[in-house]
Amino acid sequence: MKFLYFLMTMAFVIFFVTFAFQNPGDVHLKYYGYLDHLVAVYLIVFVAFFAGIIVTGLMGIVERFKLTMTINRLYRKIDDLERRNLSLMKSAPTSNDTKAL
Repeated sequence: MKFLYFLMTMAFVIFFVTFAFQNPGDVHLKYYGYLDHLVAVYLIVFVAFFAGIIVTGLMGIVERFKLTMTINRLYRKIDDLERRNLSLMKSAPTSNDTKAL
């Protein structure tokens, strides 16, 4: 598995380097008076890519938390239903009691 991660990392690094060499141009970023910079195209692309990875990861964490809460709620419901079932079984007439009636 480590080898697979290594290969994926190397493929990404090679892609990053070749993309940077193929897109050396600069983009002029302006936002009213607050931002006025020249930035390489490949940096904008990869910053957006990594921002997407981070946002997706955070959404995955939130979804996993929700699922854990749902699982815990359902386990509590199962325990409650099992307790109810056990109490009903104890209070129900046994087969010997029905024969006497």
